[in-house]
Amino acid sequence: MGSNSRSMADLARQLVLALQPDLGEGSSQLETTTRHVVSELKANAHGGLRTEWEDFARICVEEDVADAYDKLVGKLEHHRRRGGTTWDDNMPLHTTNIPQHIQLLLALSGPIVPKTRELAQEYLTRPPQVPESDLRLYEEIMAEPFEGDHWGPGYDEEVMEGWTESEDSEGNTTATEEEVVTPALKTPRYRSAAADAAREAELRRRAEEEQRLLFAKLSLRDLGANAYWKSGGCDVPIRDDLHGWRALSSAALEGILKDFAARATQAASLRAFVGEALAAGPSSWRSQRSPGASETREAFAEACRLVLNNLGTWIADLESAFMGSGISTSTVVPGAISTTLLLQLELTNKFGDLLDHLCDLIPFTSSANGLLNAIYGAICAPTSLLSRPALVDIFIRSATPMWRLLGDWLVGGMPVPDSLTCGDADIALQGWDDERPLNPEFLIQRDRDSSWSDEDFWEAGYVIDEEGWPAWLHGTQEMVLEGGKSRGLLRSLSTANTETGEWQALEAIIDPFTADIPHALSEYLTPFCKNSQNLLGEVLEWDCELQKHLLAIDALTLMRGTVVVDDWAEWLFDQMRTGKPWADFQLLTHSLRDAIESHGAQWMNPHAVRARTLRGQGKATLVDIRVDYLVPFPLSQLFTPTAMDLRSDVFTFLLRVLRARKVLLKARVLAETRAGGRPEELSQLRRLRHATAWVLDTLWIWVNDVIEIRTGRHRQHMSQGASFQRLISFELDHVRELRRFCFLHAETSSTLEAVEAIVDLSEDLLRVATSTQGVARPVSSPTRPRRRRSRHQDSDSDDSDDDADDALLPQDDAREGGSPRTPQLDQIAETLKASVHRFRQGVDALAAQGGMEAADVRDTWGMLVFALGDWKEPQL
Repeated sequence: MGSNSRSMADLARQLVLALQPDLGEGSSQLETTTRHVVSELKANAHGGLRTEWEDFARICVEEDVADAYDKLVGKLEHHRRRGGTTWDDNMPLHTTNIPQHIQLLLALSGPIVPKTRELAQEYLTRPPQVPESDLRLYEEIMAEPFEGDHWGPGYDEEVMEGWTESEDSEGNTTATEEEVVTPALKTPRYRSAAADAAREAELRRRAEEEQRLLFAKLSLRDLGANAYWKSGGCDVPIRDDLHGWRALSSAALEGILKDFAARATQAASLRAFVGEALAAGPSSWRSQRSPGASETREAFAEACRLVLNNLGTWIADLESAFMGSGISTSTVVPGAISTTLLLQLELTNKFGDLLDHLCDLIPFTSSANGLLNAIYGAICAPTSLLSRPALVDIFIRSATPMWRLLGDWLVGGMPVPDSLTCGDADIALQGWDDERPLNPEFLIQRDRDSSWSDEDFWEAGYVIDEEGWPAWLHGTQEMVLEGGKSRGLLRSLSTANTETGEWQALEAIIDPFTADIPHALSEYLTPFCKNSQNLLGEVLEWDCELQKHLLAIDALTLMRGTVVVDDWAEWLFDQMRTGKPWADFQLLTHSLRDAIESHGAQWMNPHAVRARTLRGQGKATLVDIRVDYLVPFPLSQLFTPTAMDLRSDVFTFLLRVLRARKVLLKARVLAETRAGGRPEELSQLRRLRHATAWVLDTLWIWVNDVIEIRTGRHRQHMSQGASFQRLISFELDHVRELRRFCFLHAETSSTLEAVEAIVDLSEDLLRVATSTQGVARPVSSPTRPRRRRSRHQDSDSDDSDDDADDALLPQDDAREGGSPRTPQLDQIAETLKASVHRFRQGVDALAAQGGMEAADVRDTWGMLVFALGDWKEPQL
């Protein structure tokens, strides 16, 4: 063992010296390299995994690969010369236009990488390419029907195709074969077992294919004109009873018996359901019933019982015909009763699909609406064409109770408390009272969380059942709801003309051959619903005086009654200016009623007017004022508290602008009557007051024009006789639109801040005018200002008030001297310019919003933009 180690060390030292002769004998580097080589050899000898040896083994094959590469390049030059071109050494080789084996050789020309191994594996296991002519002939042979020129008479395959039986299969190979098959010129020194197995399997497969192809050609040649596709054939008579039960196999008979057994099981389950559903007998829905019991379920069970009776009658007729004691109604002739296939076919055609559908519908019987929707879905299914008439008949019988309840809703109307009918509305609005309940299986139900006093009772009082609107009444939901509610409301108003047409049965409207059931039902329901809605519109217009109440509400909340509102506003502003109480509910309401009665406004009911504040005395401001106008039932469902609250927002906005305009008017009167001593300062104040008043007057005129136009349009909508729900929507949309034009919408909040800043400047100008009066008047001459005020009152007595001016006079001592332009006026001027600039920018943005559908709104904002364009900045 030691000698072997020494010999290995000597060999390793000799190898190192042969590779690196510059290392001298006895040097430390030589000894280190020798020991490293010995350790590597020992590690490999003891079983260590060395990937370098695998690479080395592959590198050893490169000599064979190089020889094959030279020969294949020569073959490639030969192919190019045959194609009419010569090989150019300068022409670059591209992997896209050379065969796969050349690509492999090109990959082997460089260092071996994983991609090279993948390409080699693909090359070894690639499928062969079948010659094009043989492949085309094989596909034509296996195709049906057998067509083509080579199948016709007189076709010589040897002449047309150019081959004979004596043709040597080992003849010259074509270029395609040369590309497909790459012969091994020499047995390689290294070859994997998997590659050899794949190559042998491929050779066997090709040999089998060639053998099958040759056999097919010989068989076709032997057939000649006797092939079945070349003959016309003949008719073969078949007896009528050829396929009797004796001709069927045991498996076929077993399948037929299983089908009969399945049908019998379905019939048994239907009988059990019918017996359970009809066990209690017909009873009213008010009586005690088991869970899930309903009139619709009983009607469906009765329809199933009729189907079972028809099935039993059909079977009895067959039995009678089979025994020869009667005439069968079956299409199967008595002599062929034993023909089980025909019997099975007739059972399937007459009752098969129907029994399948009925068994599938039983789980839906716990809900009336769900059951009818399931039956209608089965009718509309494309697989139920044969059973559709029977399914429609079952639907008519099952939907009869629901149709009767629908007639009670549209003809009798929604249940209304008797107290409303008798005129005692206050009791009825407090709760349920003696309101008639609806059938629990009806598709419309009463919401127990909503009472007649709720403002959304018309929308939320009677709602659709939780299962939704039925599909067989598609497109009639809103119409049916409004029709029943309108009819009930008409009965509560004791309207004489509440008669409707006779409610027809469902079978008189649709039949088993009706193509579109929802359309037919919609055409029948439309006159009932439209008649109720139109009649309710007439009652609201003439009996309830809708337009009269609407006029009074607009006069109050939108300040259309200018004389009354202006008189009351003067009293309110005077109370606020003098510090007197004004926020009390009774004080505000009585003062407003007094203003109405003093002017004799007969078109407004003083007792229906209410005025209040959101906060008490000492905390309330002008913004907290709310006005209401009470209307009788059923208009209280139309002018809801929400609508009145939105109208109060508009009223408060108009009231604030009106007060600012009146304050500026007082400031002008006060400044002009106290003029003297400080003419330049008074001139500056006059210009600021004029610029502020111009903006507020422009805004006031524009808002009133918009309200006038929109109010007239709203009155036309309210008089069109639309449904009550549409009238409620018209009212809410109208007041929301007015709030938007009064800058009370979330999108106009920044513009509203600019308007409020301009309104607040009126108070600042009034304070400046008051202080200017004190400065301009000499202390030693207290009567001089009053004399000037009297002269001004002679020419403009309507715009001045001695008591109001005295109340506006300051109580502090007069201040002598000072600059012509006070810092306070400069601050007001800058604030006014900035606020008007923001106001105009906000209006410009509003005028640019929206698309073509908002053209009217954009034009309205554009009017204000055009008007504000003439505003001039005050020059101080």
